[in-house]
Amino acid sequence: MKLFLRRLPGRAQSATGQSLVEYALILVLVAIVIFVALTSIGTSTENALSNMSNLLGNAT
Repeated sequence: MKLFLRRLPGRAQSATGQSLVEYALILVLVAIVIFVALTSIGTSTENALSNMSNLLGNAT
């Protein structure tokens, strides 16, 4: 039992390192998804603003 308790912190430490890597991977994946979404939204917003600008330019 004493041997198990002495080795327990080492096991917890390796699990913490593994969790940290998993959280980092999740964070990278979320950042990629946000980047793609914002790029798509930015392109459609740019097109909409260009269309409105053209319509206003033609109206006057």
